[in-house]
Order: sequence, then C-alpha cells, then structure tokens
Amino acid sequence: MDTNLSIARYFRSRGRYKEAESLLGRALADHRNLFGSNDVRTLKVMHLLARVCTCLGRYEEAEPKFLQVLAAAQEQFGAAHPATLAIVNHLAGLYESQGRFNEAESLYGRALAGKEKQLGADHPSTLTTVHNFAYLRHQQGKHHEAELLYRRALAGAEAKLGLEHPDTQVTQEHLAEHLEEQGRYEEADELREQMS
Repeated sequence: MDTNLSIARYFRSRGRYKEAESLLGRALADHRNLFGSNDVRTLKVMHLLARVCTCLGRYEEAEPKFLQVLAAAQEQFGAAHPATLAIVNHLAGLYESQGRFNEAESLYGRALAGKEKQLGADHPSTLTTVHNFAYLRHQQGKHHEAELLYRRALAGAEAKLGLEHPDTQVTQEHLAEHLEEQGRYEEADELREQMS
C-alpha cells in the first residue's frame, strides 16, 4: 500500500498523471478499507488524487474530493491549521483553472491570511500562496497588484530558498512574463539575466 502511494507521488512529480491516478485510486480504496473515510491517511490520499484530477483537467471530479477533504480537515484540525490552509490553496487553484476568479480570490485571501498568521510571512508555503495570488491577479488584469505580489514572493523565495531553487526560478519567470506583457522588456530581460 505504501509502495503504491510512493510510486504515485513519484509519477505525479514527473507529470505522469494518468499513472499516478491509477495508483492513487487503488491506494484510496485500500486506505478507506483499512482506516475509514475520515482518517487523516485516507484524506491525504484523496487530496493528492484531487490534485492529480486537477492536473488532468478533470475539474468536476476534483472539486468534490477537495470539498470533502476540506470539510474533514476543518473538523479535525480547525480552519486555521496549515494542513487545512494547504487544501484551501489547492481548491483556489482549481477554481482559478476553471476561470472562477472570485471564488479563487476569496480562497487565496483566506489561505494567505491564515498562513501569514500560522507560519509567518516568509515561510515557503506562505510564499507559494503569494505567488499563486499574484498569478491570479495577473490573469484578472490587476497588473499593479500582481507585480507587488510577484516581487514579494520573489524576494522571499530568494532569501529563504536561494536563487537556484525551482520555486524561485518559476516566480522570477512569471514576473518577467508579466513585465513583458506590459511592454517592460528591458526589466524582463534584466530579470532573466539574473537567472542565467
């Protein structure tokens, strides 16, 4: 059982979502049988399966899984627990992928406020939510807010994770793309030169 779950996580990390989904489906059934539907271990598998469904573009399957995991996490850990906030962040990403920007905005705001309070403003998990919120603002055409959030996420990632970390580089690239879309090519080029 743990082997299937480990392999599923590996497949997910490599973008092999169909293979991950197959293993996670089996792992979820096994976990439900052994531990019950509301056990933390079962909920972790369901959360991972919801994320894989999102990556596969199967939003209608992902949403009820996220909502079930979120309800259980809120009941077991509380609304402000970091594990609950991680689920909130992922559900916001699902809504963002569907173009449900108002719902995504509300959830990102909740996740960000909670993570800042529970983990601190410069914790890597908080910075991930800042980056996600920046990307949403970018999609909404709220360029000034998006840039401020991208710069905050980038400064925090550089300080906490270093310039070579993939999260830092993704944030840097998204900020560069954001600047380019506004015709600020020199700034975007300078940012990319820092990455080389």
